[in-house]
Amino acid sequence: MVKSQDYGTLFNFSPLPKWVYDLRSFEILDVNQAAIKLYGYSREEFLSLNLRDLRPESEIPALIDAHKNIEGREGNIYFGIFTHQKKNGQILRMEINGFKVRFLERDCLLVTCQDVTEKEEQYLKLEESERQLKIASEIANLGYWKQDLVNDILHWSDKIYEIWERKKEEFEVSFESFYSTMHPGDRELFDREQKAALDGTKDLDFPHRIILPNGKIKWVREIGILNRDEFGNPVSFEGTVQDITAEKNEEQPSNFWKV
Repeated sequence: MVKSQDYGTLFNFSPLPKWVYDLRSFEILDVNQAAIKLYGYSREEFLSLNLRDLRPESEIPALIDAHKNIEGREGNIYFGIFTHQKKNGQILRMEINGFKVRFLERDCLLVTCQDVTEKEEQYLKLEESERQLKIASEIANLGYWKQDLVNDILHWSDKIYEIWERKKEEFEVSFESFYSTMHPGDRELFDREQKAALDGTKDLDFPHRIILPNGKIKWVREIGILNRDEFGNPVSFEGTVQDITAEKNEEQPSNFWKV
């Protein structure tokens, strides 16, 4: 157990919310200005609270569970992310770290809290956006690719492996392996279109055939744009690929599909 120490200035003026509470009763014994400002209580109000008062009722079991076997833990104690509640009822998501101290001759925990509410909301929005993108990709039979021009690395989304009918764990994707799947009759024109796109003359918009592992042919449409750094140097080439075989089946005679 850490002995009592003069932490006054560091504690009170920390930009992160902090408080000290009794490990047995959960009574809050000290609080800093950042916590007072965030939670909306006055200092006097805060010091009249129990730790349970900062949690919605449904979160109390998680609070109790987080303190199981606390006696055997030393040093920095990472509790995780929990739901807290401000004086006005607004919900916060707080990441909590604690450290055992002796305060007012009592066994206590000094906790530092970081508000991750906005970060979690952004993450959830990103997850939802990715979910919607995945659904749209499935409906449109659309895959995403990106070629790192600096490190010569090509990335495919899972949908492209599906379109190419290749297993991700067996097909080592690279520009060379991609190029080898392209129908020989389309490569010369693709080379010109690719060069124009990489030169920045125009964006890539090129339908072409690919050869599947079973020898059958599919039509795909590649759309790509060039990305540059702040100095104007090309750094990546990225875009989408869509299976347009069904459309081409309606346009072309059956003998066109022979390799």
